[in-house]
Amino acid sequence: MPELAVAAPEASAPASTGADSTSQAESTEKVSSQSTGTETGSQGAESTETQAEATATPAAKGDLRAVLKDPAKREALKALDPALPGILRDALHGRESLIREFPGGLNEAIEFKKIVHEMGGREGLTEVKNEVGQWQNLDQLYTDGKPEFVKQIAQGDPEAFARMVPMALEQFAQVNPEMYNHVQSRIFVNTFDQVGLTNALRGVLQTAGEGAKAGVQEIIDWVEGFRKMASTVPEKKIDPERQKFETERQTFQQQQTQALVKSVDSDSIKHRDSVIEREIAPFGDWKTMDGDRRGAVAKWVSERIGRTLSADQGFLQRRERLIQNGDRDGLAKLEQSKLDELVPKLVPQAAKVFGVSKAAANGKPAAQAKPAQQNAAAKPPQGVTMVKSQPNASSIDRRKTTSEMIFRNQAVLTDGRIVQWA
Repeated sequence: MPELAVAAPEASAPASTGADSTSQAESTEKVSSQSTGTETGSQGAESTETQAEATATPAAKGDLRAVLKDPAKREALKALDPALPGILRDALHGRESLIREFPGGLNEAIEFKKIVHEMGGREGLTEVKNEVGQWQNLDQLYTDGKPEFVKQIAQGDPEAFARMVPMALEQFAQVNPEMYNHVQSRIFVNTFDQVGLTNALRGVLQTAGEGAKAGVQEIIDWVEGFRKMASTVPEKKIDPERQKFETERQTFQQQQTQALVKSVDSDSIKHRDSVIEREIAPFGDWKTMDGDRRGAVAKWVSERIGRTLSADQGFLQRRERLIQNGDRDGLAKLEQSKLDELVPKLVPQAAKVFGVSKAAANGKPAAQAKPAQQNAAAKPPQGVTMVKSQPNASSIDRRKTTSEMIFRNQAVLTDGRIVQWA
């Protein structure tokens, strides 16, 4: 699960997709259109130029988060209505909350409400839950072979139980004749002992004539034969074909589950990177960033998402249900919705930790290090070897080199050495 939780966090559906986002975009366009329409002819060419500029650089449809992050666009919204940025921010928060609870969006929420209403609301669902719990408890008693199962069904309807028992015994004899004989023998032995049959027969044997003793002894042996059968529980027979089928079925289910999880994890990783690329744009260009830094950022984000989701019992339970049901689409939506929720919060922190900046991406020289920093770089910790430049990627042991070490310009080499570069 830890690996899965990390991968799961690696996937998320865009926070602004679907009907709601489209509605928001269309609503914004309508407001813009209305504002333009009310302008008078006195504005003249200036108004025309403003419209042309707006047409030339339209905001990406549905990307409400980017709009709210853009200072120029926020000011434009305030010009229309000072409260508009706050209203849109609340709308975005509401949508994210909706998607978090209902990955299918508004339609799923409406369908859920409809189902709850048809079930009688909270009271109806409570009654159904209690009834299901009782049946599950009874089923568990049956599966475990507990005597309480028989007691409960006998007390529930004594007449029906009395009609069922003879038919159950007949079926029992057909399904498992060895166990049936064992159980019947116990009944016979208990009955014989209660009336003292064996002792009575032995008394008859002592007083019987020589001609009758052989017959009486034969009856005693027959009675005692039940005692031996009653004391020996038959070994459970294993059907090789059935056992083979069950093993193959379990193996197939495991393979299907692993394939489903692996497929969703792959999509989640791609979605994680797409969200990181979008959110890290104010700090640097994800595509042109060097591979080591990009990998360290992705790993740093995934580790923290993994820890968060591993502690989210609601997420874990829902995820497990989707896996058991083989619902790939539902699982992908669930994981992607979590990525949409968590990645944007972590990317600014990751950019700060790993020094992601547009200046570095454009090849501009980094800010001059302060004397204290230079001294720290010149004096690596004990056990760390100072090298002139960053080692080749092929010589770095990725399993032992942490993201924090990369941030400190340190790495563990494949030969076991720990090095640091300026």
